[in-house]
Amino acid sequence: MTPRILVASKTCRTVMPDDEAKLFFARYGLESDFGLLQDKKDVLGSYHAVIAGTETIGSVELDRMKLVRVIEKFGVGLDNIDVNEARRRGIAVINMPGINSKSVAEMALGLMLAAARRICSGDRAVRAGNWARLKGTSLENKTLGIIGTGSIGRILSSLVSGFCMNVVGFDLFENGEFIAAGGTYVKLETLLKESDFISIHVPLTDKTRYMIGRRELELVKTGTVLINTARGGIVAEDALYEFLKNHQNACAALDVLEDENTLKNRLMELDNVIVTPHIAAYNDLTLQRMFESAVRNLVSFFNEKEGENA
Repeated sequence: MTPRILVASKTCRTVMPDDEAKLFFARYGLESDFGLLQDKKDVLGSYHAVIAGTETIGSVELDRMKLVRVIEKFGVGLDNIDVNEARRRGIAVINMPGINSKSVAEMALGLMLAAARRICSGDRAVRAGNWARLKGTSLENKTLGIIGTGSIGRILSSLVSGFCMNVVGFDLFENGEFIAAGGTYVKLETLLKESDFISIHVPLTDKTRYMIGRRELELVKTGTVLINTARGGIVAEDALYEFLKNHQNACAALDVLEDENTLKNRLMELDNVIVTPHIAAYNDLTLQRMFESAVRNLVSFFNEKEGENA
C-alpha cells in the first residue's frame, strides 16, 4: 500500500510548488494531495495521513478520517488538535518539537527591538509626511523576563547576551541551559514586577490560558513591553487592551492573537501595539527543514507500522 497524504497546512505549501512537492513525496514512496480540510471534507476518508496546519481538528473532522493513521502538525503547538480523542480512535499525533526554536527566538528579539526603538511608529510617521524625532528605549541594563524557558526561551536569552541585559525567567521546570546562558529563575510575580521587557514562550494549555490577565498586568511597570510569539490565548486580550489604553508608554508586540480568523481586534486601534501575522516560525531555512522533517517523520511512521505488521 502506498500511503496517501493530505497536505492541509497552508504554510507547508509555501515551501515549494505543489508539483515539486508531489515529486518530493513520491521520492520517499508517498502519494500526496493538497488542500484545506474544509475543502477536502468529502474525501477525507481516502487519506492515510494528514499534515495539519492551524485548522481545528476535533470530533467532526476525525469522524471523516476513516483511514487516517497519523496526524502530523506542521509545527509545534497541538492546541488546535483534539489529541486525546484522536489517540482514543487509534490515530497517532506527532509534531516537530524544537524545529523552529531559533526562528521564533529571532522574531521575539526583532519585535523587542521594533518596540524599544519605535521602528513601526517611525515608519508610519515618515509615510505620513512627518519626520518625527521619536525617542526609543535602549536594551542595555534593562531586565528581560522570559516566561517559559524551554528551547525558545533559552535561545532568546543567548541572543540578548550582547545587549548587556539582565535576564530572568519563570518556568515550572528549570532549564540548566537557561542558567548557563546567564538567566536567573524567579517567581512569576517577581518577573512581572521587575521586567522592562516580557517575552512569552509557553504552550497554550488549560493551565496557561489567560495566565497573563488583569491581575498580572497590574503588577508590571507602566512602560513594559510585552512580546507574545506563543499563542494569543495565553494573554487575556480585554485586560491587555485596557492596560495599554491606560498606559500609553507601555507596548505590546504580538505575533499571535486569540482569534486569527478575523482582523477585527480592538488592540489594533492602539498606537502602542505592534501586530504581525503569526510569522515567527516562517523563514526560508526553517520552513525547508520543517518540510523535509514532515516527510521523514511520515516515512518513519509508516515503515515502523509495516514492521509491526510483518
